[in-house]
Amino acid sequence: MLVLSSCGYLSSGSWENDKQNWQRAYNTSVPDSIILIHSYYWKSTHWTLEQAMFFETEYNERIIKNFLSDSSLIKMNTADTTIITFFEKKPKWFVPKPYHHYSIWKGVKNNNDNFLLFLDQENRHLYWTDYQL
Repeated sequence: MLVLSSCGYLSSGSWENDKQNWQRAYNTSVPDSIILIHSYYWKSTHWTLEQAMFFETEYNERIIKNFLSDSSLIKMNTADTTIITFFEKKPKWFVPKPYHHYSIWKGVKNNNDNFLLFLDQENRHLYWTDYQL
């Protein structure tokens, strides 16, 4: 266990705009086609996986198609935004405008009900968040 801890496999904490956040969240490096603007990642000290993430990227057709091909996501009506909740307090840079400026999708099944995807209708930036406790 000591070897794993010293290698960072069991590291916990929170990191904002750290180059390793994508790796922490997805266990792979950021693809060259993705322009990451902001990120936040949190991992608990608990032995089970407890994590939260917030990402902002420039528009990327591949990302949006991957997310929207997931049948567990539904597009939200702007009248439904009162049910939006985040893990703790969201970073200030995450979805900074009122919700009516975004197209919003929410996870609804398959352990995906904490996932939210926002597409800014003006600058086309993608924002998404997810958490697992």
